Amino acid sequence: LCMENNMEGIREYVTTLVQGMPDALPKKYCEIGGVNAILEYYDNLCRGADIRFVCRINISGEIRVKPVHLSIILGNAIQNGMEAVQELADKEKHYLDVSAVMSGRRLVISVRNPSERAPLGDEDGNYISTKTEPGHGFGLSSIREAVRLYDGWCKTDWEDGIFTLQVVLQG
Repeated sequence: LCMENNMEGIREYVTTLVQGMPDALPKKYCEIGGVNAILEYYDNLCRGADIRFVCRINISGEIRVKPVHLSIILGNAIQNGMEAVQELADKEKHYLDVSAVMSGRRLVISVRNPSERAPLGDEDGNYISTKTEPGHGFGLSSIREAVRLYDGWCKTDWEDGIFTLQVVLQG
């Protein structure tokens, strides 16, 4: 069509291609399929709830952390963050900031979100869930269990209205 200088044919061809494409192509956050699927799922949920989802994932090389454990950590942290953000009246504060980067042989994960109030803590200073519904309230304990499997550490902090979960795994 180009060699024939057929502009109308080119327009029709491109229109046909565009109409045949899916509405949204999957985003690629990282090379790990299961983790990518979890991040895309929560990105779409955030978009539907008017929550800015900022996600920086840079996991390179072979890491020994299993995708299921990364999904447990990221999925639970993001879900908790979404719930906290949705309680805020100020829509300008509706955001989640997620990062996972390699630092040497360690994987450093951070999830930050605004929160109306400080979470409840236990006698050791660990934040605990206030959820009482069956099947809920296990997010942070699931994260801590996954972290334990990789000789890592997990730190939670709430300061100036921002909740931060930091995880370091021996990757």
